[in-house]
Amino acid sequence: RIFFRYTMKTKFTFLALLLGLFSCTPESGVPPEGAPIEPEPMPQGPYLGQTVSDKPTLFAPGFISTNLNELNGNFGPEGKEFFFSMDAPRGDFATILHTKMDETGTWSEVKIAPFSGKFSDVDPIFSPQGDRIYFCSNRPNPTDSTRTDYDIWQVARKGDSWGEPISLGTKVNTSRNDWYCSSTRDGRLYYSTWDLERNTDDIFSVIPDEGEPVNIGDVVNTGNAEFDPFVSPDDSYLIFSSYRRPGFGNADLYISFKVDGEWSKAVNLGEKINSSGKDYCPWVSPDEKYLFFTSMRTEQPYNKMGEITLPNLRRKMLDIDNGMGNVYWVKAIVPTNFGSTFHVGRYVF
Repeated sequence: RIFFRYTMKTKFTFLALLLGLFSCTPESGVPPEGAPIEPEPMPQGPYLGQTVSDKPTLFAPGFISTNLNELNGNFGPEGKEFFFSMDAPRGDFATILHTKMDETGTWSEVKIAPFSGKFSDVDPIFSPQGDRIYFCSNRPNPTDSTRTDYDIWQVARKGDSWGEPISLGTKVNTSRNDWYCSSTRDGRLYYSTWDLERNTDDIFSVIPDEGEPVNIGDVVNTGNAEFDPFVSPDDSYLIFSSYRRPGFGNADLYISFKVDGEWSKAVNLGEKINSSGKDYCPWVSPDEKYLFFTSMRTEQPYNKMGEITLPNLRRKMLDIDNGMGNVYWVKAIVPTNFGSTFHVGRYVF
């Protein structure tokens, strides 16, 4: 037999080992007090190094999509810039944010866009050429500084940064809120505004300086609030959000195709894309492979989270999956050689 002889020396050796295990030293894996904290690594590569699937997934969780209210995500044409918005919980102040990829493929920390931060700004969308960004703002109107409604503005690229924002003027903007402006390659704009005659949000179209804005018609606008239109660069399809019924809960995403110069009856993108929450702010990547959109869905609803206790509720409400807006993306291919066809995952419209 082998006996363990418990001596005083053994006792001190054992205590020393314990102290070594629990002391805050580099060997224990806990940095000593005052030691520098290693920063989180920045995302790397195209699309921030994210992996897409046939099912809508959070885009860059913890970096772009957080437990705050994020919306309006879109890349520049070269895929090296990403702009999006962060909105206050009550929607009374929004700011445009951005991140850029450097020559090593590393993305910068998220910062307030150089043309935003003073007024409430939202809905940044690149032009197809990437030479400008359209966005909405309640900043003072050039012709009436007392107005506080949201108008559409544009800011032109100036070298590696951006110039001064310019209002699109009274040819486009109204005395009501004007939202979410996207454009075709030839400069035609699509946006949503309040239609006084129909008493609802509708989608309008205009080429600035070439005529008056026109309601794009009943096959798209139903009187149930149609908004947030994304138009393809070639003006062949339009994705937008609507509260029309039947639907899958809140606002859903729909698509309409331009056939022989007229918009077709809009089709719901289906339950594989839409949720019981609000789904809005659509945008398709320049290569037409990915659909980005904003959703206020919860993957685990509050009433299915198990035991509801105050600590559990607090954890849920501080989590990314708390029902605030987040940026999602999903595979979406729009082939140009199959006519009016839109693929979302395995679903064809």
